Amino acid sequence: MHIYALDGLIAVIQGMAERIGNGFLGVEQSSVSREEYTPFWMVKCDNYGDPNHWVPFVLRRKDIKRGLMEGADHFNRDPTKGLEFLQRRHLLPEKLDPQSVACFLRYAAGLDKKVIGDFLGNHDEFCIQVLSEFARTFDFQDMNLDTALRLFLETFRLPGESQKILLGEIL
Repeated sequence: MHIYALDGLIAVIQGMAERIGNGFLGVEQSSVSREEYTPFWMVKCDNYGDPNHWVPFVLRRKDIKRGLMEGADHFNRDPTKGLEFLQRRHLLPEKLDPQSVACFLRYAAGLDKKVIGDFLGNHDEFCIQVLSEFARTFDFQDMNLDTALRLFLETFRLPGESQKILLGEIL
């Protein structure tokens, strides 16, 4: 739904730019490519004043969002294959690092909270590192303990075995 809204917004903005005659003729979808990994949560536009800068930026963000949605769907079915898909689309680095995976789990829309909980609860060394990085994505400063725990625990569903996620590892 958000992708369709973004498509509509881009079409309106391109039409407006063509009408005012600023020389901007639009950007084709095919010009958006990701040939190397860039942290998706750090992509920023340099110049919002010039449509020749921000329209390609918006198209790139749209492509990233679409890839993240597809990656989330793959991850929900099989976390390992989902991460491999994201690596092939250059949304995660070739050599997975805990911070990138944690940011994907924290910020990507459409992820199943139960699958996130199972992944973070895995006792594999890499998953424990991802859990630690995942906890670092939160800012608990000046929060009551119950508010901070509620904020943290609403981002994933605890696995059936409460001891599966080692809260001692992240505290």
